[in-house]
Amino acid sequence: MLKSLKGVGNKTLYKAFRHFGSVYDILTADKTALESIFGSKALQIHSKAFDKKLVDNTIFTTKRLGVEAISFEDEFYPKELFSLPDPPPVLFLKGDKSLLNKPSISIVGSRKATISALNMTKTVVSSLKNIVVSGGADGIDSKAHESAIENSIPTISVLGFGFSYAGKSIFNSILNKNGLLISEFLPNEKPTKFTFPMRNRIIASLSEYLLLMQASIKSGALISAYWAFKLNKKVYAYIGNPVEEFGGSFELIRDNIARGFINKDQLLKDLNFDDKSPKTPSNPLLDNLDKPCTFDELLLKTGYDEEKLTLELTMLELEGLVSKEGAYFVKNA
Repeated sequence: MLKSLKGVGNKTLYKAFRHFGSVYDILTADKTALESIFGSKALQIHSKAFDKKLVDNTIFTTKRLGVEAISFEDEFYPKELFSLPDPPPVLFLKGDKSLLNKPSISIVGSRKATISALNMTKTVVSSLKNIVVSGGADGIDSKAHESAIENSIPTISVLGFGFSYAGKSIFNSILNKNGLLISEFLPNEKPTKFTFPMRNRIIASLSEYLLLMQASIKSGALISAYWAFKLNKKVYAYIGNPVEEFGGSFELIRDNIARGFINKDQLLKDLNFDDKSPKTPSNPLLDNLDKPCTFDELLLKTGYDEEKLTLELTMLELEGLVSKEGAYFVKNA
């Protein structure tokens, strides 16, 4: 009912919940007490003048779709969401809600993903043990969900719209494999340019880690990365080919928002995750930089092609491990 109030946002509702202690106490408070939080909306709450048509329609659609609604007070409400300045007062969900408070990793990226980013997403997910959280969009999101399903890893999709619009096949696949769909939007709320950025803050908040598999300069996935950084999560950004498609990822690394990685072993080592595949004991490129070398000399020493060498040198420079002095690359102490 409270969510049906126009002009009352998540921040206000969360403030009211903390002040009064429960939804019941909000609904039964006197007008004067309500005014301290809701101002001019207090009378509407006190007199229970809610949008009855909207409330009834929401209840009907929720039941018709087999969707459950949980609030701040529910034991399954994700505790991580309370770190947000505006946690959603209600979450609509379908599937295994016990996944909400278990260790997870959020994976996001471009809808128009490169082959290298899609392949790396699949490779990384196959080595994970944690629940995979993503947004169900085309590209990286769908690849993350699909790879989790293929490897019998539970996956959560955070929707950027109400459940009435969750018709993509990937959502059915998630539910069929004991996964979970969640949304903060009323069942009949349409997707808009505003709902997806809101969705991204939830993706970022649910997990301890966020992996950005690809982001151009204007990618919406950057919103998730910035939120994760703001919430003191650990952010990692993959750099693949072609390099120009990862401009946003490069910016995050340069700004020390994300730590870059170029292969699975490097990422899993940083995450302290076990992996059964052989680990590379050291970086071959750094091993060949005991003394300054030119680009051409490194091509001969490593056997890399020009594209791979350029990519790895760029990553090492971003991480502060290598510097360029004139025509020479130098390993930093």
